[in-house]
Amino acid sequence: DRGAVESPYSAGPVNATNLTQGYGSFDLSSALARANAGDIIEVKAGTYAGMVTVAKTNITVRARPYMQTGDRTATVLAGGPQTASILLQNARRVRLEGFTIRGGRTNGVAMIGASVSNVVRACIIVSNGAGLATGAGVAVIGSIARANTIVSNTITGGLTKQRRGVSISGASGNIVVSNLISRHPRGGIE
Repeated sequence: DRGAVESPYSAGPVNATNLTQGYGSFDLSSALARANAGDIIEVKAGTYAGMVTVAKTNITVRARPYMQTGDRTATVLAGGPQTASILLQNARRVRLEGFTIRGGRTNGVAMIGASVSNVVRACIIVSNGAGLATGAGVAVIGSIARANTIVSNTITGGLTKQRRGVSISGASGNIVVSNLISRHPRGGIE
């Protein structure tokens, strides 16, 4: 297993840096940069470095172990000193499925700018916000971030300063449904 990121469409196979196994020559951000509308990027088991920025339309990024066996713990997106483990910036109709997302400096997943109609589904989002007294598992920020869906995730604060499970600030028309949200000092949804 070389940590390949594969797409059945035009992005093609890409070697991703897998921090668990140490193979590969590209990171997940490189695979996303090559992706075109309609692509599905399947990420194999391992730990991958964040911050991953998604500024695309109509793509799916999903953890292969989750798709095959339902295992949401096998593929980890680990944040670094940046803002979020995953940043959806002006992303439209992007689906993120089946990952464990941890270690973002402020947020696990952040949707900003004209991020519209995106879905964060079946992820474990834990221990983000380690560097600041703010932060959320999932943050939707700004008046033009709308119609995003956060569904069937487990969002846990853990021992860090992840203050909120889901934070929606200035955005409207977003849907938060069927999530398990726990251990947040400032509340589950704000």
